[in-house]
Amino acid sequence: MFKKYRAEINAILKLGWPIAIVQLLQMSMTFIDTVMVGYLGVESLGAMSIATTLYNQIWLFCYGTTSALSPLIAQSYGADSHKDIAIWLRHGLVVALGMSAAGICLLLFPGDVIRWLNQPPEVIPMATEYLKWLTLGLPAYLCFFCFRSLVEATSRARLTMWFMGFGAIANIVLDFWFIFGGWGIQPMGVAGAALATSLVQWLMFLGLLVCVLKHPFFRSLDLWQRGLRFRVATFKNMLKVGVPIGISILAELLFFGSCTLLMGTIGKVELAAHHIAFNAVAFAFMIPLGLSSAITIRVGQAAGRKKDKAVALVGNAGILLIATIMTAVMLVFMIAPHTVLKLYTEDRELLALASTLLVVGGVFQIFDGIQLALIACLRGLKDTQRPMLNALFGFWVVGLPLGYFLTFHASAGPVGLWYGMVTALAVAAALHAHRWHSLRHQFKS
Repeated sequence: MFKKYRAEINAILKLGWPIAIVQLLQMSMTFIDTVMVGYLGVESLGAMSIATTLYNQIWLFCYGTTSALSPLIAQSYGADSHKDIAIWLRHGLVVALGMSAAGICLLLFPGDVIRWLNQPPEVIPMATEYLKWLTLGLPAYLCFFCFRSLVEATSRARLTMWFMGFGAIANIVLDFWFIFGGWGIQPMGVAGAALATSLVQWLMFLGLLVCVLKHPFFRSLDLWQRGLRFRVATFKNMLKVGVPIGISILAELLFFGSCTLLMGTIGKVELAAHHIAFNAVAFAFMIPLGLSSAITIRVGQAAGRKKDKAVALVGNAGILLIATIMTAVMLVFMIAPHTVLKLYTEDRELLALASTLLVVGGVFQIFDGIQLALIACLRGLKDTQRPMLNALFGFWVVGLPLGYFLTFHASAGPVGLWYGMVTALAVAAALHAHRWHSLRHQFKS
C-alpha cells in the first residue's frame, strides 16, 4: 500500500518541507516570546496567554478567510490561467486590508472583555498593553500571507521560508531588546514581546513584496496589469470559499480559547501550565500544518488540470503521511513530557501539572493531524462549507460541554478540559473522513 503512494508522498514532501519550516519558524517566534516572558513570572505568562487568546480569535478568522487564495490560485496555476492568478491576488489583498481594519477596531478596548471573562485582575493591565502593540502588525501579517499563498500555490515555497527565517532571527533580537531593555530602550516587559512581533511582521511583508515585484516568474504573471477591474462576483466567489474556512478556524480557536479562559478561572498555576503544554503541542503541530498546505496545493493543482485520479491519490497519500508523523510525535509526548517542558520552565509545580496535560496532548496530536489532513484534501477541492459544520458540531456540541462537565462536575480537574479537546478532535476527524469518502469516489485512484 505504501509503495502505491510513495511517489506522491515524495512530491508532497518536496513542496511541503519549506512550508513546514515556515510554520516551525512562525511558531518559534511564539515559543521565544513565551520563553522570554516566562522569566518575568507566572503573572506575565498568564497575561500573554489571555491576550494572545483574544488576538488569535480575530487574526485567525481573517487569516482563514484570506487563505482561500491558496486553493484558488493553485487551481488557476494548474489550469495555466495566469490572468486568474493576478485577479485572485488583488482581490485577496483588498479583503486582507478590509478585515485587518475591522480586526483592529475590535481589539481596541480589551480590558472590559478580559474582566467580563473573570480572569485574574492582576493580568488585565499587562494583557491590555500587550494587545495594543500586537495589533499594529495585523495589516502587514495578513498581506504577507496573501503573498505567501501566491508563492506557495505556484510551487515556490522556499521564498517564504527565507523571509520567515529572517523574521525569526529578528524576533529574537528585538524580543531581548524590548522586553529587558538596553541600548537606550527602557524595559517594556510583556508588551515588548508584542512590539517586537509587530515590527517583524512589517519587515517580512515588505521584504516578500519586494521579492515578488523583482522575481522573473511573478513579473511574467503581470500581477499589476492595467485594466484588471475589481468585480463583486470575484469577491463573492472568494468569500464563498474563504469565509467557511475562517469560521472553521474561529470555531476551533474559540473552542481552545474557551478552554484557556476556563483554565484561568481555576487558578494562575493551572493557566500557566495549560499555556506551556499547549504551546508545546502547537509547536509540534507546525510540521503537519505545513504539509497540509502542500496537500491542499497539490489537490488544487490536480483539480485545475482535471487530473481526477490524481486528486484521490494526493489526498490519501497526504493523510497517510501526516498520520505517521503524528504517531511519532505522540510517542515523544507520552514517553518524555518532562524533557519537552523543561524548555519552558524549571518550576516543579508547573512541570508536574503541564506534564500530565502533555501526555493527554499526545493523543490530541493524532486526531488533530488526521482531521487537518482531511480538511486539506477538502479545501483543495474548494469544499469548505461541510467541514465548517463538522467543526462546529465537534467542538461546540461535543467537546466543550464534555470538557466543562469533566472539569467542574466530575472532579477531573484541569485535565478534564484536555479530555474534551481530544474528544472534539476525534469527532471532527470522523466527520471529515466521511465527507472525504463521499467525494473521493469521483476521483478514484
